[in-house]
Amino acid sequence: MKPIFLIGMPGSGKSTIGKELAKKMELDFLDTDNEITRISGRTPEQIIEEEGEGRLRVLESEFLNQMIESKNIVVSTGGGLPIFNENMSKLNRVGVTVYLKCTAELLWERLRNDRKRPLSRTYEEVKSMLEKRESIYLKASYHVNIDDENQIGNLIQGLYESLRDQCAK
Repeated sequence: MKPIFLIGMPGSGKSTIGKELAKKMELDFLDTDNEITRISGRTPEQIIEEEGEGRLRVLESEFLNQMIESKNIVVSTGGGLPIFNENMSKLNRVGVTVYLKCTAELLWERLRNDRKRPLSRTYEEVKSMLEKRESIYLKASYHVNIDDENQIGNLIQGLYESLRDQCAK
């Protein structure tokens, strides 16, 4: 089965939805941010603070190149992973991409108390980042609006039904 790549902004629910979707589809789950932490011994946020965003994007691309041919897996990507190094094209070529789309207001509501994220410390930063990234995110195979947290179960069921046949091809 082709890998499923969940993409979108930090705070869009990629990890939460990814874990549940993987469980429902009986697939493995992988979070690229967790894998970067495991490999480097530092969180993506620490890498950005210590060496800059460019270093994180290199590590993400190296990891992506190692795992890109994985099968039977749901992957939560870091928010910036699809944006750099032609990664979105790679994701679309080998798997099925799902953009978890959120408004800047909802993202800020979720992120405003998370002081660990160096690229989204203000509403203006979140809004600007979303505006810059959205054209790449929109290249995903599927777009799912994340606007009602009470409907996550229905969302996962809908994704499951849409993806199970598509990923088997």
